[in-house]
Amino acid sequence: MPGTYGTITATLRHIIDCEMDFLYRLFGRESASPSQPGEPPRLDVLMARAALLAAAWEDFLAGDVGSERPLEADEGDDTIPAGVVIAVALYHGSEHRAHICTILGALGHEPPDVTPWAYAIASGRMRA
Repeated sequence: MPGTYGTITATLRHIIDCEMDFLYRLFGRESASPSQPGEPPRLDVLMARAALLAAAWEDFLAGDVGSERPLEADEGDDTIPAGVVIAVALYHGSEHRAHICTILGALGHEPPDVTPWAYAIASGRMRA
């Protein structure tokens, strides 16, 4: 679909791989890309990775986040505050979920509600 990242499964893989990268950086670990270039994304593998990712985010956010903690930047000797990496992760995922909703809508399907409110209800953190 013009104006989007790519196919739905490719976009999901991209979101998950990038969030894993963000979390590795926040945990202070060396990142390792779980997907191989050219590897066709499989939904069962993506779902398993997403479940692990959700648990890792919960572990990270349950600790001392330290939003001003300096992290290594991608290039050079600069640092970036941890809070900026968290904000990038939120923005990046939201942007690409909108792409997926655009594709679904263009194909005549009703896109799911991907707002934080809907997630809170679906995960039992809030009642409607």
